[in-house]
Parts: sequence; C-alpha cells; structure tokens
Amino acid sequence: MSERYKRLFSLPENLHADGAPVIVSAGALLQDTENGKAIAQLKIRNINEKNIKAVKVRINLLDTVGRPLDSDVEYQFLDLDVRRDEFFGGKTAIFLENEAVRSFSVSVEEVAFADNSIWTAEKDAKWESIPKASERKPFEDRELEKQFAIHYGSDWKFNAAKANDLWFCSCGAINSSDEAACHSCKRTFAQCEEINVELLKAERDERIEKESAEKERKTEEQRAATEKAKKKAKKVAVITVPVIVVAVALIVLAVTVFIPTGKYNAAVKLYESGQYDEAIAAFEAMDGYKDSEEQIQNCEYSQAVKLYEEGEYEEAIAAFKKIKGYKDSSEQIIKCQTAVKEAKYKTAVSLFEKGEYEEAFEAFEALGDYKDCVQKATECVQKATKGKEARQLNALKDVSAGSTIKFGYYEQNNDSSDDEEEIEWIVLEVSDNKAFVTSKYLLDTVPFNEKRTDTTWESCSLREWLNADFLNTAFSRFLQTRIVPTELNNKNQNSTTDKVFLLSDSDINKFFSTEKQRKCQATDYAISNGAYSSLYNFSGYEKYLDNCYNWWLRDQGADPNKAMTIGVVGDYGGMGGDYVDVSGNCVRPAMWINLAN
Repeated sequence: MSERYKRLFSLPENLHADGAPVIVSAGALLQDTENGKAIAQLKIRNINEKNIKAVKVRINLLDTVGRPLDSDVEYQFLDLDVRRDEFFGGKTAIFLENEAVRSFSVSVEEVAFADNSIWTAEKDAKWESIPKASERKPFEDRELEKQFAIHYGSDWKFNAAKANDLWFCSCGAINSSDEAACHSCKRTFAQCEEINVELLKAERDERIEKESAEKERKTEEQRAATEKAKKKAKKVAVITVPVIVVAVALIVLAVTVFIPTGKYNAAVKLYESGQYDEAIAAFEAMDGYKDSEEQIQNCEYSQAVKLYEEGEYEEAIAAFKKIKGYKDSSEQIIKCQTAVKEAKYKTAVSLFEKGEYEEAFEAFEALGDYKDCVQKATECVQKATKGKEARQLNALKDVSAGSTIKFGYYEQNNDSSDDEEEIEWIVLEVSDNKAFVTSKYLLDTVPFNEKRTDTTWESCSLREWLNADFLNTAFSRFLQTRIVPTELNNKNQNSTTDKVFLLSDSDINKFFSTEKQRKCQATDYAISNGAYSSLYNFSGYEKYLDNCYNWWLRDQGADPNKAMTIGVVGDYGGMGGDYVDVSGNCVRPAMWINLAN
C-alpha cells in the first residue's frame, strides 16, 4: 500500500448513532499516487440480530481545512449477506470524484435486512465515536486469576460498559439496550459488572487447600509404594540397582519426556482445531522441542490459507510473504494477487452493468491489461460521453509542438443556455509521449490569492482553485486520467506537484519570445467575471487591444505580496508584478497531457 496508495485521513473508530443496527468500525481516505484519485474505504459491523443485504451511506467530503466541498457522495453496498457481528466493506473501494477532498464524515442512511424490512436513520442523526470496551486487567496473583477463569469463565476479557443505546459485554460482544442478556455468552449487564473478589479469594483458598490435600495424599501413596518396593527389592537378590536410582530415572523421564510430550500433543490439538494463534504460542513456548519450529510454520501456512479462503486476500498475501520459501508460499502469493485482481475486476464489471461508467472506468484503468480491462475502459468512455470526449482522446494520437488541440469543456461564450465550449490548447512541447500545453485563451478571472499577504505559488489560493474547482469543472474523470501530476521547480520557492498550474517566467522566455506571442485574448466569460486593464480607460485604445487582458504567472513579483503578470499588450507587468489580491487579472492554465492510450 505504501507504494501505490497514500493514506490522507482516518475516521475516528466505532461511529454509531442511537438506534442504528450497524457500527462504522473504521474508515480511511486514500490517494492513488499514480493518478491522484481519492478513494474512501469503510469497515462496517452488523450489530443486529437480522442478516443485512444492503446498506446506503452518505460521505460528506471536506477540504484540507475541514470545510465542506460542494458535493457529497451517496454509496450503496449491495448483494450482502452479513450476519450479526460480521464486518463488510473493508475491501470495497469507493471512488471520489472531487480530488480536493482531504477528509470526510460519514453517516448510514438506510439498512435493508434479509427479511426485506428496512431501517432508516432519523433526520440529523449524530454519528459519533463510541468508546471501545476496555480490557480487564488480570489479577497479579496467578492463583486468584486462575480462580477467576474457573468461576466467571475464560471468555471474560473486557470490562462491561454502556454507550448510546448499546452495552458491551465482558465477552466483547455488543448488545442493544433492549437485550436483557448478551446474545453471545448470555450474561446480563448486572452480572458483567459484579466481580466478587472476596468470594474468589475464599474459593481460591479452598481450592488450594483441596489441591494440597490431594497432593499430600498422592505423595503419601507414592511413599508407601516406594517403601513396599524397597522391601520387595530386599527379597529379590537379582535386583542390583538401588530403588532410589530408579526413582530418579523416572523423575528425569517425566521432566524430559512425559511433560514436554503432553504439551506438544496439546499444541498439536490446537493446530488441528484451527486455533492457529494459540498453537503458535504453544509451540514457541517449547523452545525447539521435537519439530516445534516446523509446526510453527505449518500453523502460519494454514492460517494464511484460511485467510485466502475467507476472501481476506491482502492479509493472506502478507501472511504468505512472512513464510516465503516454505512449501508453495510463493505460488500462493501469486494466487492471492490474482484473486485480488479478479475481485476488483468483478467490482468494475458490476459498476459497468449498473451504468456507473466513470467509477467503472477508474476501476478498469487501475487493473491495467488484466483480462479485457483496456477494452472495457474504452467502452466506459464511449457510453458515458456519447463520443464527444472519445473524439478528444482519439485526437491526442496526432499531436505535435505548435499544434492546437481540444481537451475538456469550460464556459467561454457567457451563454448559460447552451453547453460549455471545448477548451483549445496550444501545444508548447512534446516529450516522452507527453504534451506540455497552455490554453489558447484566458479562461477566467481569479485573484492570485484571496488576501494581500506574502504569498508563494505553493500557498496561493489560485493554485488550490486550479487543482480543485477548475480541474473538476473542466475535465471528467476520463480526461483527468490523462493529466499528468507534474513536479514544478519554482523560482526561489519550494517545488510543488500539480496537475494544473500557471506558466513561469522561464516558460515565457522559452516559448513566447515576443510581445505579440505573449498577448492573449480573454473569453467573453472571463471578461464578464471582471477582466480589467487600465489601458481600456483610454478612449479609442480598445480597438488596438483586441480583447487582450493581463494574465498571471506563478513567479513571485518584486515584493513578496506580488506575483508576476503578462500585460495586455504582451509586456511584463509593470512595477514588478501586481498585488496578489488584484481581482481583474486573468487565468491561463497550463499542464502536461499523457498522449498514450
């Protein structure tokens, strides 16, 4: 996971709302480091006596400082058969369209049960983290702890607690407040609360006394038997070995053979019953007795096989890697990896069949050349875009420096009654099957930063706007997969990695050597949003300006609260740039596009 996916955020554990039949045990937000996509994962537990067959959740997307983004995501877990205390969802990838998301909150809106009854959350239900049941601290007196297990049961591992309308049993099970007894161990909450230490001590002392008496009785019997054997030995002259030697030999035999053999056999029984963790601990405690080391590997191997059979493929891979080289672990790892791909493939096919083409496209893309994923990804584009974006993608095959391409859609003619217009891009450079492009026109009017303060490209609000609002407005998920995250070396600033960015002073010197090449027209939409230049105040000058306006570069200006600009006639903006909060300068985006299919 550390190579392909980066964890951006984790939900608080054990989210629950009063009356809810499920608990959101865990959740995470991951980022695909190869394409920048955001993925949510949720692990949900059924705490209801009925089997669950479907669950609808709502994911509220938040930005880097916890502000709500424009849209949230509704997702349904379908075709389930989840019994009480079982988990689901932990291996399901929920693809999030808005790549500006950096955290999220979640609520469960609806749960459908196997008997077709439905639970619906109350309006404004609060999903809050409830505390885990704390582990019971064992008694320091080992005999008293042994007596506790005898009296209360070895499954009493937690301290009983209440939270919301739930109560946690001492066995670890979660019960609703209307359940008088635990559904797992049948204890009541009152029984879980009451530990009579004095009674335990009395029972301990009574047991120890009985054990001592029994031990003394057996010792006496053994002494009598020994005396009898001595007398008999005197009568048998042929017996030359002293009885004491025989007794010592028996003791040595018991310590070195009988006792270890018993422990070994007990460990084997644990292994055969599928209690692998307990068996491993038992074999490890034998410190190399017989083939205990090999038996440990047997346990670990069987445990890995069990994980595979239960569909826990990632965990199975990790388990097999731990014993790589033992038996056929290497082949099993490949088998698990194939199963992971097949599970993801089935998810992608399911999304495709339900008409969720963008999500299916991402799922097929992530699988690369597995089966027919390349073909399926193409079909997703064709079905979702009805060919208009497919044509744009197809046109990328014939791109060269100096040419113009159409890629993405953005409002430009300032007529909201029709669809957004295709964005035209000038190809500045082609390298390694990638094209460096900048928009032919100034597409919008946005300040470099919302407040006038010392600002760099790394910290400015325009960078956030380009890589969130503009990116998600102008490009569908299909097109976004072709936009390459680019590491930018920023003059006198920290380097950044961006999908969409502004040109730099060095880019201008390389690709726009004259003022005529640098001057740029603004779209009607950008002009309507406040594009401004003082030169338009001079009467009669407008006809020479031809709708050209100032536009931002990403370099810092002469002062740290300024940014460099290109002027309306293609000159460098005067006075070492404009103040970062100037609202009349336009935006000319740039990016690298992957030309490969």
